[in-house]
Formats: sequence, structure tokens, C-alpha cells
Amino acid sequence: MSCLGGRARSWAYGRRLTDATCFGTYAEFKEELRQAFEPPKNEFRSRAEFLDLQQVSMTFMLTPNVSGTWSRTS
Repeated sequence: MSCLGGRARSWAYGRRLTDATCFGTYAEFKEELRQAFEPPKNEFRSRAEFLDLQQVSMTFMLTPNVSGTWSRTS
């Protein structure tokens, strides 16, 4: 905990003041720290990024014909 700074340090030492055994293991400490400070996963953003990737993939799979229509590439 001594390597932490700012809000993370205040959070960790505050937890220890209220319960000296709050972090049973280093793994528990890391998980609680991650839950406290990692931004939540935004499902909408993740879906939008996936759809953008899917669109790019489809763009590379199609090529224009001489007639101006699109056809699949192999």
C-alpha cells in the first residue's frame, strides 16, 4: 500500500483503519482496488466498437464491379 498515491492511497489506508484484516491476501487487495478504481465496462461502447470492427471487416470483403455494384471478394 505504501506504493499507492492520491485517492488510491487514501482509500486503502481508510479501509485498513476501519478493519485491519480487510485485505486477507494480495489477490483480494488487487481485486478490491480494481473494483474501486477501474472504470465500469460500458456495454453500449463495447457494442459500438464491435459493430465498427464488423463494418470494417465487411468493407474489406466487398469490391466494386465495373457496373458499379458490389461483389464479394474471395
